[in-house]
Amino acid sequence: MIVFQFAHELAHVIHGDQGDIVYYHSSFTGKESVEYKANVGAVRLLIPFFCQETEQENANQQRFMKAFDVPSYLSGVVTDELKKYRWER
Repeated sequence: MIVFQFAHELAHVIHGDQGDIVYYHSSFTGKESVEYKANVGAVRLLIPFFCQETEQENANQQRFMKAFDVPSYLSGVVTDELKKYRWER
């Protein structure tokens, strides 16, 4: 889980999010929340590393989520981002 948490915090930095206690009281799953967007950013940051270290036939949503202890509500994001990554390569 540490890797996903680190990627989440790094996504805040990349997005230029300002630190504020309000973030911690917002919904983590609301698609417009700063925290949700940081989670999506974390998934996007981690996918290239995952795909580089995993055979293509084994690089699926379940393995990714287990490897990085990604919250289950992000399963759709992981699936979509894996597809985008494969398509762009």
